[in-house]
Amino acid sequence: MAYFDKSGGKLDETILKVLGTLQVVLKRTIDYAKSATKEGDKFGAKNKELRLLQSKDVIEHPPKFDAECYKL
Repeated sequence: MAYFDKSGGKLDETILKVLGTLQVVLKRTIDYAKSATKEGDKFGAKNKELRLLQSKDVIEHPPKFDAECYKL
């Protein structure tokens, strides 16, 4: 909702910000899970928690997500 409000109600811009943020948070989560798990072991639930606090910077300042937008 914050992205939508900051974009002035532009849904396409909001969706791109959400997707860019989600992509970075998921990548950080996967990278952390891989680094915190010993080789040959399965990812534990503790290592798969979303890295939201560690991604505060990205949530506040979403990266550019490259995608083509089509006007309907």
